[in-house]
Amino acid sequence: MILRYLKITLHSFNRNRVKIRNSLIVFFIFLCISTGIWFINALRKNYISALAFPVKFVNFPKDKLSVGELPAYIYLNIKSSGYILLTYRFFHPSSPVEIDMKTYPIYRLSDANPKHYLLTSLVMEDIERQIPNEVKVLDIKPDSIYFLFDKVFTKRVPIVPSVKIDFTKQYSFKDIPGVNPDSIDVFGPKILTDTLQFVKTIPLHLKNINKTTEKSIELQKIYGLSFSVKKVTINVPVEKYTEAFVNIPIETKNVPDSLQLKVLPNFIHLSCRVGLSNYDRIKPYYFKATVDFSDLKDKNLKNLKVQLDEYPRMISNIKYQPQKVDFIIKKK
Repeated sequence: MILRYLKITLHSFNRNRVKIRNSLIVFFIFLCISTGIWFINALRKNYISALAFPVKFVNFPKDKLSVGELPAYIYLNIKSSGYILLTYRFFHPSSPVEIDMKTYPIYRLSDANPKHYLLTSLVMEDIERQIPNEVKVLDIKPDSIYFLFDKVFTKRVPIVPSVKIDFTKQYSFKDIPGVNPDSIDVFGPKILTDTLQFVKTIPLHLKNINKTTEKSIELQKIYGLSFSVKKVTINVPVEKYTEAFVNIPIETKNVPDSLQLKVLPNFIHLSCRVGLSNYDRIKPYYFKATVDFSDLKDKNLKNLKVQLDEYPRMISNIKYQPQKVDFIIKKK
């Protein structure tokens, strides 16, 4: 009798527990729905919030160069719907707002202070036009942006290409690579332009080249300087090559008038690579091989080193023998 009563009681308890659990599930579903509706309604309302926006300064006066560090961000106190503000909170603005320096007055702090400043209240309407219509800009921080200007100087410098070229087998330069333009105007403060000798291109690696190649390539940026062009064109003249051989007489230089210097042998055997179109130009008179009497300041020197002072620019892989020669000194 007692056992039967316990079974009935347990069954009733389990049934009530299921009802309670189902009621809780229904309660939480309605709670989530009502919370969602409340949240959506709340997002429709307008709120005020301060957000950081990236900033870019453009169109500085042509005769002035900003040499101080400029802020990368400005802070806007904006009014908008919760939807917009929530979007900005989770997805920070990536496109910068632009401040056009030629549009607004720039004030100098004082005659004794070279710093200038811009009142950000003047650019508020322009910035508001660059962000969604639903956003109202109430305030900008900082209230002033400071600039330090230097006079802009101009200097003409050559371009130095930074190019590595791997040719297909049996191909080489037809002529030296060309750059267009071969020089550019550089603008910046005097302290930087005075010491600048050239501008390099970004590294370029050309592979398996077997024909004349032209490439547009950017210039390496230099902090504090701007260039008249951003890119140049590299022209690499290419053709098949062959081996060329030539005997070149050895000349002497810096020999005192009272002495005579003879070398043995008096010529070198030279080999080089040359493009087929220039093969007929490999003649001895295009080369100049020399020994220098001044090297004999070292009295223990037993032979003189042969220098190749001149050779055609379109050849490569130059080899010659001998590289050192014996010598005889005689009085005239």
